[in-house]
Amino acid sequence: MRSGHVVTDPSAYSNAPRHFPGLGKRKRMERLAEIEQLYDRHVVGPAILDAEAAGSVSTDSVQRAVSGHWRRPHFWMQPYGPRAALRKLIFVGPTLVRPDRLGL
Repeated sequence: MRSGHVVTDPSAYSNAPRHFPGLGKRKRMERLAEIEQLYDRHVVGPAILDAEAAGSVSTDSVQRAVSGHWRRPHFWMQPYGPRAALRKLIFVGPTLVRPDRLGL
């Protein structure tokens, strides 16, 4: 299993000024309250996308391309047991489909 990486864009909250000389108490408190509404963006994703898997698709057959998207969470009956005769309810969380085509 490959480990993920985090892309950080520390711009809004981390770089916001906290010192306001020349402003009164009310305006200074308003600005500080606005800063508390800001946030830094952290994008978490796979370290290496499956470029080798995308390159292994045969070019002989005509195939349609699926764009990158989120697959929404859902439940389904998972077969298990001898000869997959039994079923149990499982939850499948949100999943990225073709993250190499998301363009992030």
